[in-house]
Amino acid sequence: MKNHAFVFTVFFIASALLPLPDASLEQQQEDKPKPRHLEEVAYNESEEALYLFGGVELIDKKWQAAHGLYTFKNRWYLMEETGPVSRRGSTMVYNSKEMSMIVIGGVDGDSVLQDVWQCANKEWKFIDANCPLKEARAVYDVSKDRILVYGDAHNISSEWYGGDPRKFELWEFKANTWRKLSDRGPEGPFPLTYDTRQESLSFLQWNESNQLALWQWKSDRWSMQTFDGNIPPPRNKYAFTYSKSQHALFLFGGIDSEKNLLADFWKYDGKQWIKLSIANAPSARASLKLVDAGERIFLYGGVTKEGITNELWEFSNNQWKKK
Repeated sequence: MKNHAFVFTVFFIASALLPLPDASLEQQQEDKPKPRHLEEVAYNESEEALYLFGGVELIDKKWQAAHGLYTFKNRWYLMEETGPVSRRGSTMVYNSKEMSMIVIGGVDGDSVLQDVWQCANKEWKFIDANCPLKEARAVYDVSKDRILVYGDAHNISSEWYGGDPRKFELWEFKANTWRKLSDRGPEGPFPLTYDTRQESLSFLQWNESNQLALWQWKSDRWSMQTFDGNIPPPRNKYAFTYSKSQHALFLFGGIDSEKNLLADFWKYDGKQWIKLSIANAPSARASLKLVDAGERIFLYGGVTKEGITNELWEFSNNQWKKK
């Protein structure tokens, strides 16, 4: 499926773009994670807790792997049990049937990882070593009790630095078995979410005319809906999630083609895109995470004009609150 996508140069944000955090960011409460980049965040419904794993920290002006699994439930807690090697750029989802967190892939140093790990009751278990994709993004498909994994299938043992070919595919991981669903996926990778009302994997894409497309995988095929007019402008490194309680898609922030950080907040209710103007909202940022958490939406981290941050925000009752 050929697309003329709105694509920025993929970049690993360097210290020139990321000034060192000010001293106030170093004053951490007990067990609170330090600011990090390329981490993964997901919500554990059974524990009503936010999980944070992986990424890299800027220490003495050098990027170093961030260790430990953190959970947030009124405050941060660090879990140090033996588990997967520290990594950046992994994907993590919650499996509601098994009430466990699943971590897939990522990069350790210069090594691209294809492993799958499960965390249940605060204990890690190795599951598989054969993920067929790199730069994987994933969602849990509750309707079919499976994990949908989307990423680049070209030369999966090497990172993509630009220039070499890309081949985006969609795979299913179910009962510890991989099955290819589509080898004609739209160009990516992009933030993914799972729309429980539509029973679909969903993500956004802008074309060369700045038209917005909503791609969905449902009923075992790709579909695309396009939007004009009042829509989120083109961007990269934004956050995107589906709210089950509001039956709506939400988008926050990102970075535009001129490398301007964005702070706009959008909602798609199934009929139209609505720009939300809410007082005391998070500042402009890119590479952040937006996570559905029942009646709430969590926003974590990102790159602000001051540098990487470990801020945690909660959106509920049409208000933002810094945690």
